[in-house]
Amino acid sequence: MANLVRRPCGYCDGTGEVDVGEFVPSYRGCPVCDRSGEVRVPSNYGRCRPCGGGGKVDIGEFVPHIVRCQNCGGTGWAPPPPVYR
Repeated sequence: MANLVRRPCGYCDGTGEVDVGEFVPSYRGCPVCDRSGEVRVPSNYGRCRPCGGGGKVDIGEFVPHIVRCQNCGGTGWAPPPPVYR
């Protein structure tokens, strides 16, 4: 098992706050890192491929609807892909 390391939170870009306003910016503490701006993940984790390390994905069809990435849980970091031999 890999050691845990501190990495910047992908969901809030390491700021500890996320914009929850629709028309006017309104900031709230990040639910992923609990306002710390960092997450602890195993040292072998790399940037999450489905969300590009941003911790969020847009699932809206016509209107943007942003949710946490299910692959990384919003951290922006995920285990390496499996190696098939």
